[in-house]
Amino acid sequence: MAIADERLMSNLREMTDCLPCVKALKPLRVFDKTTGRETIAIGAAASQACIPELISSGADGFQRLDYELLTVRLIGAVKTLADQVEALQAQVQGGGGTA
Repeated sequence: MAIADERLMSNLREMTDCLPCVKALKPLRVFDKTTGRETIAIGAAASQACIPELISSGADGFQRLDYELLTVRLIGAVKTLADQVEALQAQVQGGGGTA
């Protein structure tokens, strides 16, 4: 588990770039050569370009993605989208929508 107690953290800042970074990710359906099975994954190259803290290299030299950290970005992106939906709903309900 990752730390969540803010007493153990410093320099807290809200992340405002989550949606563009999540949009840049590349979800893939792949054949995993290590297991011999079809699975899903996120391409490391696109991830590293936008969210480098998600990618690390193992002792074997292969790149790995930290899905636990990705969840934080996904939550930020969902919150951004929710804010946008609420703003659009308010616009429509207030008669400010465009035809």
